[in-house]
This record gives sequence, structure tokens and C-alpha cells, in this order.
Amino acid sequence: MFKNYIRISYRQLVKSKTFTVVNILGLSIGMAAALLIYEYTSYERSFDRFHSNLKNIYRVTTEWNKDVTPNDKRATTVPWSGPGAKEAFPEIRDFTRFAPFSTFTGETWVSHENRKFAEEKIFFADPGFLKMFSFPLIAGDKKTALSDRFSIVLTETTAKRYFINENPLGKMITINTHGNFSQSDFKITGVMEDPPDNSHLQFDFLVSYSSIWPELSSGSTYWHWDYTYTFS
Repeated sequence: MFKNYIRISYRQLVKSKTFTVVNILGLSIGMAAALLIYEYTSYERSFDRFHSNLKNIYRVTTEWNKDVTPNDKRATTVPWSGPGAKEAFPEIRDFTRFAPFSTFTGETWVSHENRKFAEEKIFFADPGFLKMFSFPLIAGDKKTALSDRFSIVLTETTAKRYFINENPLGKMITINTHGNFSQSDFKITGVMEDPPDNSHLQFDFLVSYSSIWPELSSGSTYWHWDYTYTFS
């Protein structure tokens, strides 16, 4: 019986070749489109899912001059937001700030001995960054790697670019700070795996947030440098 159904269907398809081609082509395109949409949505939904503390991490946002410009809402905050919120709300276990180095330097040149490159993905970060987010450290101690002023953590690919097969831990790397900081040499205190593609935080260098002059890094007197992303 089943063979008869197949035989009859085959004859019908052969008789209506144009109809058959159109239907098969439409089915193929539809299936391919469905698979592509599934792959795309799966990838988009996977962003930042690898963080073990995902459900307990929140990004702090800012709403400026609510009565004057009610739609002035920003993803960035002032430096005080992290430490200030932790002080005000004991429920907050930790915080970290994440700010672009380029706000001080513009185009940033980084060098070690005879290797020199223009870099874009340099960010300041608090010690809590390595504890809060699941970016594995290959070398160094995540509890202390970003604690001291002028310390820096490199991604694995970046470390190979400047040090090839050398162990970079404890060595110095120079950033052209254009005189914005008291020194230009940063001590390498850690090497971490490259951020995966499905991370919205993309960086090559993490500089200790305390490297910014104390008045700004503490946030005690600066309320208008709102270039910091704050997570708690």
C-alpha cells in the first residue's frame, strides 16, 4: 500500500514538473531561512550567559536632570556610583567599574621594548571585575590583580602580541598617557583568556581603576565624568 502511494506521488510530481520545482525550491528556502533565524536568535540569546553570577549582576544606569530633560537616560554613570551604592545599600556584596582609557588619551599607543601598537580596547576596571565576571585568569591572582595602582591585566592574544613566548607576569608595559597620569609604565599582574564573541564586554587590557588620580577614582569630588559603566 505504501509503495503505491509513493508510485502515485512520483507520477504526479513528474507530470507537473514546474509545480514540483517551485514547491521543492520554496520548501528548501523556507527550511534554510528557519535554520538561519534559529542560529541567529540562539547566538543573540547566548550573550553573557557564560557568567556564573549572571542572575546576581546588575548594571547601574543614570537619569540626568529628570525634571529638565526627562529622556536623558544613560548606560554610564559617575565614578561615585559604585562605592556610593555599596555604602548606601548593605545588600550589595561588591561592585566594579568599567571605563574606557581613551577618554583621557584619545588614540592610545602601547609599547614594550621594540614592539609598539595603537590600541583601542583598553579599559579601567576595579578588582571586583575579575570576581564578578567569569573571565578565566590564565596567570595571576584574580583577587589582587587589579588592586594596586598602575597594574594591568592582558588578554592571552594581547600578551602574545607584545611578549611572544615570554612570561609577561611582573614585567612592565608602557602606555602613552599624554601626561594625564603620574607615570606611563604599568606592571602586568595577570593574563586572562580572550573574551568570547558572545560577551558584550570586549577588551584587550584591563588597567586598575585606582590608576586614575585619586579624586576621580574614588568619585568623591567629580560628578560630571560620566564615562563609567558600573555593575553591582
